[in-house]
Amino acid sequence: MAGFSFFLVSTVYYLFGAKTLKPMVAILLIIIACYSVLTYRRNFIWKDEFTLWNDVIRKSPKKVRPYNNRGLAYIKQGDPTQAFSDFNRAIQINPHNAEAYYNRGNAYQKQGNLNQALSDYNRAIQINPNYAEVHNNRGNAYRTQGNYNQAISEYTKAIQIDPYLTLVYYNRGLAYQNQGNLNQAISDYNRAIQINPNYAEVYNNRGNAYQNQGNLNQAISEYTKAIQINPNYAQAYNNRGLAYIKQGDPSQAFSDFNRAIQIDPYLTLVYYNRGLAYQNQGNLNQAISEYTKAIQINSNYAQAYNNRTVVYFLNREYDKSWEDVHKIEKLGGKVHPEFLGELKKASGRER
Repeated sequence: MAGFSFFLVSTVYYLFGAKTLKPMVAILLIIIACYSVLTYRRNFIWKDEFTLWNDVIRKSPKKVRPYNNRGLAYIKQGDPTQAFSDFNRAIQINPHNAEAYYNRGNAYQKQGNLNQALSDYNRAIQINPNYAEVHNNRGNAYRTQGNYNQAISEYTKAIQIDPYLTLVYYNRGLAYQNQGNLNQAISDYNRAIQINPNYAEVYNNRGNAYQNQGNLNQAISEYTKAIQINPNYAQAYNNRGLAYIKQGDPSQAFSDFNRAIQIDPYLTLVYYNRGLAYQNQGNLNQAISEYTKAIQINSNYAQAYNNRTVVYFLNREYDKSWEDVHKIEKLGGKVHPEFLGELKKASGRER
């Protein structure tokens, strides 16, 4: 608008000559003042996403896009109720808007309502069969349900539509890894890294695949790359620590576990793994302490109870061992019959 103002004054000057210079300067100053006030007022509207989209909706209440975008803002804010209200309104305005169904499906998936999420993804794909992101997220929903073949099919469709979507290769790699198809998983991780060499999560998961194959040196190399990209990647430190344990290097393992806990003190798996490391060293009291920390964070962590009951047994704390056995059974788990027989024999009690 500043350029327009100068253009306007210059044009008037050209048409009417220098005699109008002072009036033109006055007009220019008035225009600048007016637009300065409008710009200042507009800043309040652009203060955040909500003030912006509220203003757009007030002025254009029958447009889909502002409801979609405000719904996404509510999702970021952690307010799914308001988000659903906006996505529903967008769909009411235009029942053939694939993006609105996609966004609502994502919101349902975050809530764990996978059936409703799939219903919305299905509708979005009916409207737009070439919506790669919807195929990807529908694949995520199927993978969460444990339907890995269907998930892989969805990821493959997404890749056919857009072969440069790094996240889809990563997700398909996860599905293959869940199936135990480690070679195919590694192949997808390789492709993801070719597209984006700075994708820390892919290096971490490729490390997991190598570790599952028993290739510990390569696994450690992958975790190290992930950490170089993201020095605060707690999960990568945890996984590298576990690989070091398998390599027989407890010093490096404890260093990684400690670093992971510094970054994320609520990462239960690290305490569990550090407990395993202490248990392998014969440091039973410290192992119990680590398993207990994991249980304090997640009171339903059956595997931590399972390991702690064994350590209590080894430490001759039989009553505590029985307490953990009962907790495991309440959680729906099963204790190995041979261990139960040994515990009954050592404790002199049946339950």
